[in-house]
Amino acid sequence: MILALGLAYLGRLSRNVEELPSRLGLLAYLESLLLAGLAVAEVTHADMARNILSLVTGALIAPMLGFWFGWHFGRLERRDMASGTIGL
Repeated sequence: MILALGLAYLGRLSRNVEELPSRLGLLAYLESLLLAGLAVAEVTHADMARNILSLVTGALIAPMLGFWFGWHFGRLERRDMASGTIGL
């Protein structure tokens, strides 16, 4: 649940900071909702829902989110190194 809350805050930050793409916030919100749903499925012992949410979260959304953040921050770093400024 703490990770889900952190991702929700990250989604909100992505929507408010202009250096971050706003669509990234939507993906962070989606991951947050999936993790919260996974926690509820775990508590209620809903095995089928837990398996599906784990697969979607672990194999699709989380890697996509991590890759997108890494790619974006790498691009910002290269831009800042070229211009001699500091990023975020």
